[in-house]
Amino acid sequence: MKITNLQNEINHLVFLYFTSIGVLQRDCHLETAQEIRLNLQKEIQDCLNRVNNILEDDDTIEYLKDNSEDVLKYSKEYLDEGYDFLDYLLDL
Repeated sequence: MKITNLQNEINHLVFLYFTSIGVLQRDCHLETAQEIRLNLQKEIQDCLNRVNNILEDDDTIEYLKDNSEDVLKYSKEYLDEGYDFLDYLLDL
């Protein structure tokens, strides 16, 4: 079950990535653009916190190690790169 939660949160991060780009491009001319950006930033940070909480759970890590150690290594690197990219977008 925990792996499903992790997958859901990662999928949500991917969704937020595309949503953030589209919404910011669409609404950049509005007076509320800064508020929209802050709301998206908060949602991304909340999602990142949930992913980190799941990854910090020892049971989740043991389950992942037992079943997919190579996939976990690749996924962690991929997530780190994604975090860096999302941070870059939010700092613009």
